[in-house]
Amino acid sequence: MNAKNEKYELLFFHAKSSFDAELDRFKSIEEKASKFISLLSIAIAAYGGGLTYFMEQYLPPDSVTEWVFTIVVLFALLALASSWSLIFRSLYFVEMPRLPLDDETFRNIEAHNLATNHYLLSKTCQEGTLLARKAIDKKLELLRLSYTDIALSAWLILASFFALLFIIAI
Repeated sequence: MNAKNEKYELLFFHAKSSFDAELDRFKSIEEKASKFISLLSIAIAAYGGGLTYFMEQYLPPDSVTEWVFTIVVLFALLALASSWSLIFRSLYFVEMPRLPLDDETFRNIEAHNLATNHYLLSKTCQEGTLLARKAIDKKLELLRLSYTDIALSAWLILASFFALLFIIAI
């Protein structure tokens, strides 16, 4: 094999490796988001279930403290719903690029020499990698926003527990 073929073969294997790494990264993010939405769903159900008893006792609110409790709970539920929605949207099915394996690909391979085939397949991998990164970036942005909402939810849930303890103590 001459130096030109080796150069394009190296380029192809590098591009293919990069493409495969992005697909693996995409799958990993999908799996984490799927697990995370399950845990968040359980947390929402637990928080909502725990609040049912107390909300029945303190609705409609009679005092300023009960109003604060109710408002904090509503904001906490809103933040939890927002984070759940963001994670759910990150799980939206995205068609990931694949390397072509159709008749046109076979005709192109037969029509060109080895170096050209390596180069063309490298370009295909590069295009697929860029598309995969774009999809990953969109998912990551939704997950980042979700984490912000979850952090806000945690603080609001903590505040609601303190408000509830204050109401019970009064």
